[in-house]
Amino acid sequence: MTEGTIVVNSDGTYTFTPAVGYSGPVPPITYTATNAEGGTDNAKFYIEVATAYNSSTNNPPVANHDVATTKQEVEVTVKPLTNDSDPDASTTLTITEIKDGQGHKITATASTTAQTIYNADGTAVGTAYVTGGELKFTPNTSYTGDVPFTYEISDGNNGTASSIINVTVLPAAATLANINANDDANVKPKDETMNGNVLTNDISSVSGLTVTGASVTIGGTTTNLTPGTASTISGVGTITLDANGDYTFDPDANFVGTVPVVYTVKNDDGSTDQATLYLTTLPTAIDQVWIGTDSKDWNTGTNWKSGTVPNAGDNIVFATEANNGGVPAVNNLVVPVGETNYKKIGNLTNETNLATVIPAGASLTVAGQVYGSKTDPAKIQVQAAKDLPNGTLILAGQPCDSVVMGTVQLYAKGFKQTPPAEWTDNIQGSPTNGVKFYGSYHWQHFGVPVEEVRADPTFYKSYLRKYHEDWNKKVPGTDPDLTNTYYAKWENLVNGSMLKAFEGYEITQDVATTYTIAGKMNYCDKTITLTREAPLVTGSTDLNINNKHYGLGQNIFGNSYTASIDITKMNFGAEPQIEPTVYLYNTGRFTDWAINGDLNEAVNSG
Repeated sequence: MTEGTIVVNSDGTYTFTPAVGYSGPVPPITYTATNAEGGTDNAKFYIEVATAYNSSTNNPPVANHDVATTKQEVEVTVKPLTNDSDPDASTTLTITEIKDGQGHKITATASTTAQTIYNADGTAVGTAYVTGGELKFTPNTSYTGDVPFTYEISDGNNGTASSIINVTVLPAAATLANINANDDANVKPKDETMNGNVLTNDISSVSGLTVTGASVTIGGTTTNLTPGTASTISGVGTITLDANGDYTFDPDANFVGTVPVVYTVKNDDGSTDQATLYLTTLPTAIDQVWIGTDSKDWNTGTNWKSGTVPNAGDNIVFATEANNGGVPAVNNLVVPVGETNYKKIGNLTNETNLATVIPAGASLTVAGQVYGSKTDPAKIQVQAAKDLPNGTLILAGQPCDSVVMGTVQLYAKGFKQTPPAEWTDNIQGSPTNGVKFYGSYHWQHFGVPVEEVRADPTFYKSYLRKYHEDWNKKVPGTDPDLTNTYYAKWENLVNGSMLKAFEGYEITQDVATTYTIAGKMNYCDKTITLTREAPLVTGSTDLNINNKHYGLGQNIFGNSYTASIDITKMNFGAEPQIEPTVYLYNTGRFTDWAINGDLNEAVNSG
């Protein structure tokens, strides 16, 4: 795997070494367990490489997987937050959403109104509701198998994390274990004490859950823990796990890593189960000074003052004579391309004339703030290419009242074709039904990735149009008796036109080319106004009054961020007239959208 290397041993232990600079989730790893009688079963385990703890930024919470088992028609309760944690002190985690296998949201409020739950294949598998941060799920009478959910948590400071809940449904005749211990986790910066209780998310139909024993294995050496007694592990720290589930971990000052505490719980009828408490101490983020001694490559250690590539979460600082003993940076800093090279940092400080460059296919997330880019857009460069996704820049911690200037490339795919394409208006009721139209240009829908920009000189030699939901104008060259018509929704822009963020535009030119757009970048939530005001097309013979208002309520807006938008996070409000459906468009001629016309090129039209 490109995220790192893993060795899984026959006794169930494993060692994972992440790739240099990698942070984030590792694809689920499936393993097969075999018992002495030859019986086998499969399961998955999950690994996430955490970023360094940064005291100058908000650090995201950590969400861990949850599991539960029930029978047909028997409600089960899952408490996702009990094994989630946050490296920052004094934060309260909340569930912001839970989704079923089809992506349907289960309202994460105090609701007790159950809604139907579906698997990924669309099968209805039961009902569920969320109340008090707990998921209540009841399977259908006829369903057995796994039921996956995804959930997202928030720390209240724009830090979020997501994970998986998996509920296994057994036949009604099956016997459920009367005790079920679930894994626990805690994450804090190094040299910070951790506290918690491992029994909070364990389930027992019999009272009296207690911890009877535990052990820690690190580097092949096992240390047995006696409940209620502090145990010191050399080079790691001191752990106390009480019979009532309370634990305290006081790590050594320089220890960084994960301590797996395997513990056994017992209820009053003597039934037992095991689970693991994962205690993780994070490295502390440092200021990594960029010089670029040998090249522009981020992943070359000798380009950094420390001689090592930054850890995820470290602050990036461009060297200047003032901050680096008279030795300034000599090269731009180029973010490497590829998913396993996606970079996450704390703050980005650049008081030089050099640039941070995010090429097409690369990604940089700044969890903290950008300093030194209030006036010069050339110091942040987000690039595009013909055959790669645009570079991605996420300014996750930037205050909304601050200014970050940047330059963002747009690879415009539109072009002029010869001879022009021909299509016939076959929409019933259209005033131009049966009329032939001709189109030479392929147009590309887009949004400007800055607050605003003047058409000229940025888009020199291009043709630009702006979409208006509330227009239905006369098309030049048609029957003079038609005072208005379908399709005429676009305003031709001129050299002095100002293009603004999140408005809907399209662009074309004689041949595909790349434009460089400079200005104030967009990085906070945005409220846009959608209209439902398309005027009546008097020449229409359609019997449906809504169709006579061609394009009624069909708005086009652009993505003006330098990253993709999660459509599930878009809130269309409660207005019943608004259909919360989003269509994604990129390139194509107008003829490519004419589904009822003579030409419909699906590849070009989306």
